Amino acid sequence: MMTAIVAIENLPDLKKEITLTHSVFQGLSEADASMAGFQPGENVRAIDLLYGALLPRGAESCVGLADYVAGSEKDFVGMMNQKAADLGMHNTHFENSTGLQNENHYTTVKDLAILLSYALQNDTFREIFFLLHHAMPHRQRISTLTG
Repeated sequence: MMTAIVAIENLPDLKKEITLTHSVFQGLSEADASMAGFQPGENVRAIDLLYGALLPRGAESCVGLADYVAGSEKDFVGMMNQKAADLGMHNTHFENSTGLQNENHYTTVKDLAILLSYALQNDTFREIFFLLHHAMPHRQRISTLTG
């Protein structure tokens, strides 16, 4: 959720195409990360990366957005931690944009409730969050449903 809301608040044009570089995918397969199905070198609209980040929790979508918005995932994570502090999420610390396991990556239910309450005030976030699937031109649809 934090990746999506920070990206939304820092992307002036959600129709902007973002190229997913090979570096976006580094380490994700080895970490057994959930993927939305995008490929290295693919040009993807920012809005579609947001759907990929929230619906199937696609790690490549999260890293692609982070790289585009902040220049690197590390810098984007700094933005995420700053947003958490601004929202009063005092028991949260992010280490990556994907939510992949890291001993220094933590939150609480209370802090997640604060984040969700804030994020649902954003029209774009709310629209994506409550969809069950999203179809992109020339692709299979991405969905929260598996099987």
